[in-house]
Amino acid sequence: MKYKLILLILITILYTELPNAQVKKYWIKFKDKKENYYSIERPEEFLSQKAINRRVTNNIKITEEDLPISDTYIKALENKGFKVTNRIKWFNGVIAETGNDNTNNLKSLSFITEYECININYNKLFQNSHNKFESVVSQKRSTYSYGESGNSIKMHQGTYLHLNGYTGEGISIAILDAGFYRANILPAFTHLYKRGKIKGTKNFVDDKDVYDCHPHGMHVLSILGANIPNEIVGTAPDADYYLLRSENSNTESIVEEYYWTDAAEYADSIGIDIINSSLGYNYFDNINKNHKYSDLNGKTTVVSKSASIAARKGILVVVSAGNEGNTDWQYITAPADAINVLTVGSVDNKNSLTMFSSFGPTSDGRIKPDIVAQGLNLAVQNYDGKTSTISGTSFSTPIIAGLAACLWQSSPLLTNTELINYIRESGNIYPFTKNGYGYGTPNFQSAFEAINKIIPDSENMMNIKANPMPFTNSLLLEFERDIIVKSISILNSRGVEIYRKNYPATETKDINLSNLEHLANGVLIIMIKTDKGYCTKKLIKT
Repeated sequence: MKYKLILLILITILYTELPNAQVKKYWIKFKDKKENYYSIERPEEFLSQKAINRRVTNNIKITEEDLPISDTYIKALENKGFKVTNRIKWFNGVIAETGNDNTNNLKSLSFITEYECININYNKLFQNSHNKFESVVSQKRSTYSYGESGNSIKMHQGTYLHLNGYTGEGISIAILDAGFYRANILPAFTHLYKRGKIKGTKNFVDDKDVYDCHPHGMHVLSILGANIPNEIVGTAPDADYYLLRSENSNTESIVEEYYWTDAAEYADSIGIDIINSSLGYNYFDNINKNHKYSDLNGKTTVVSKSASIAARKGILVVVSAGNEGNTDWQYITAPADAINVLTVGSVDNKNSLTMFSSFGPTSDGRIKPDIVAQGLNLAVQNYDGKTSTISGTSFSTPIIAGLAACLWQSSPLLTNTELINYIRESGNIYPFTKNGYGYGTPNFQSAFEAINKIIPDSENMMNIKANPMPFTNSLLLEFERDIIVKSISILNSRGVEIYRKNYPATETKDINLSNLEHLANGVLIIMIKTDKGYCTKKLIKT
C-alpha cells in the first residue's frame, strides 16, 4: 500500500498542479426550473437525436429532470459575484465558485433552496488519494500476443464475440476519469484517431487539456480500445469513445461527485450507450465529509444517485467495486452501490479473488459486486509509449465494459437492464453468489447464445453470406442449408427497426432483399427469425 501511494503521489505531481486554496466552491440548489427557454416538448434543443432515440426505443419519458438549468437563475447568481462552473440539471443546481464569503448573497436569492460549501481541505492533501483509484504499473513484459495480453478476454470467452465480428462497432463509450495523458499520440490508440473513433473530449474539472492530465484514464482506454497487433488488443477496439475528465487527481472532495454527475449528464445528452467509471468515493480530505457504510444504499451519495439516474436513462453504467478489500474499510465505494449499474470486482488470471478487491453487499442488502474480471497484472499502454502491466478494479471494469459493448452490438434491441441480467446470468457460479465475487466470472459466449437462442453448431447460421458487402440497393442472403424463415428485420446501430418483412413458413436456401436504398448508411444489423430461434449478422450500407 505504501508503494502504491507513493507512486500515485509522484504521478500526481508530474501531471497536475495544485489548485488555488483561496477559491471556495459551493453546491447551490434551485427550487424549480421556471423562466426556462427550454421545454420537454422540444427535446431536440437539449438532447441529441441519439439520446432521444434511446428514450423512445426503451420507452423512457422525457421529463423536467432532463431540462437544462434556468439561465435567469444563473445570471442572478453571477450578478452576486459567483462564477458558475458546472450546471447539474438532474439535481437542479450548480457548482459556483467565489473568492469571498458570499453566503449572505446566497441567502438573499429566493430561488435557492439549499447551498453547501464543498471546497477542499488542502491541509490534508493526498491523505486519502489512493481511494479514488489505485494502480501499480510494473515492468514491461518481453513479448505480447493477442492471447497473452488478451488473457482477460479469453477468460470471458470474449474472443468468441470478436471472431464473429462483434468488436464494439457502432457502440459509444464514455470514459469518466482523471485524465488521458498523451493518449492522442501513443501507438495503442493510433487506429482510433485515424478512423475518427475518438469522438470528443471534455474537462468538467478545469480548463486543462485532458491529454495533459493524469494517465489513469489513458490506461483504462488501452484496456478498452488499444490495438497493436501481436502486442495488446482492447476488449472493444472498434467502439466510439468520448474521453471525459471528472476527477481532480490531486485532491479528494465531494465536489468531484458533482463533476461526475455533470459528465454523466453530458454523456446522456449526446446519446452515449455505455459509461465506464473506474472511480470510487468513500474517504475525503475533509474527514467530516466521509461516507459511511450505511450511505451505500444507492440513494444517498451524490455520485450513486447520479449513476442510478444515468442507468434509468437507458445507459449501461459499468463501475469498479473499489480497491478496499485489504483495508479497514473493506467495502465497495460509491457509485458501486448505485441501482441498476453493473459493478465489477477483481480476480487474478486463475480466477481467485485479488486481495484488494472490495466486498459488498450494499447497505440495503443487494449483491455487489455483480461479477468479477481479471484485475491483476493487466497489459496496458504506458505513457512512455511502451507496454506495461497494471492492477486494480479500475482495470477489471473496462474489460467488462468493452465486452458488454460487443455483446450489445450483436443484440442492439436489448435494454441496458436486460444486458446486465444476461451478463450476470452467464457468471460461472450463477444462480449462486459469493461475497466479493457476486455471480462470478461472466462467459460472454454463453450470454450471446442465451440472448440469440443460438442453433447448435451443426445447424449454426452465424456464417450467413450477405452479398454484396457493403451493399447499396439490394442484398442477397445465402444460407448453408434450407431453413424456415419467418421474418427478417434490419436494425440501426441503436436497435431501432428500420426494415421488416414477414415470410410464409416455407423452406428456402437464399433470400433476395431489394429496394433498400432508403435505409440510412452505416453499420446495420440484420435479424433473421427462424423456426429454431434468431440469427443476426452485421451489415454495412453505403
